[in-house]
Amino acid sequence: MKFKLKDPQVQIMACWVTFHKKGFNEECLLDYSGLHSLLEELVKKLDMVTILPPIGVKLPIVNYVDPITNKSADINDSGISFVMMIDTSHIALHSWTKFRKIFLEVASCKPFEESTIFELIKSYFPACEIQTRSLLF
Repeated sequence: MKFKLKDPQVQIMACWVTFHKKGFNEECLLDYSGLHSLLEELVKKLDMVTILPPIGVKLPIVNYVDPITNKSADINDSGISFVMMIDTSHIALHSWTKFRKIFLEVASCKPFEESTIFELIKSYFPACEIQTRSLLF
C-alpha cells in the first residue's frame, strides 16, 4: 500500500491600500525603513519564519529605459518595491506616490488571519482605505 501525500493548500491575500488627502503624507510611501519595518513586523504577527529578509529598491531607477517601449522612467512615478521569502512562500510590497497606493501580497501554505494584516496596515497608515482579494487553492 502506497502512502499518498496530500497537496498543500495555498492562501494568497492581495490588497490595495489607498491614501486619501486628509491626513496623508506622501513621504510614507517613500519611507524605506518604515516599509521594511512593516514587513518584518507582519511576519512576526503572522507567526511565520523569515528565510530572506525584505529586499527593496527605490523607484524610479535612474537612467532606466523600458526595453519594450524604449521610454525613460517617469521621474514622477516614484515608490519602493520589496520582496521577502518566508518559509511557506513570499510577501511582496509595492508603493506608488503617483497613484497614492500600496500593493501588498502575502502568499503562504500556512493559513493566516487577514484581519491581522489589516490591523497592522491601519496602525502604520491610519488615513487609508483597504481593498482586498483572497484566493485559496
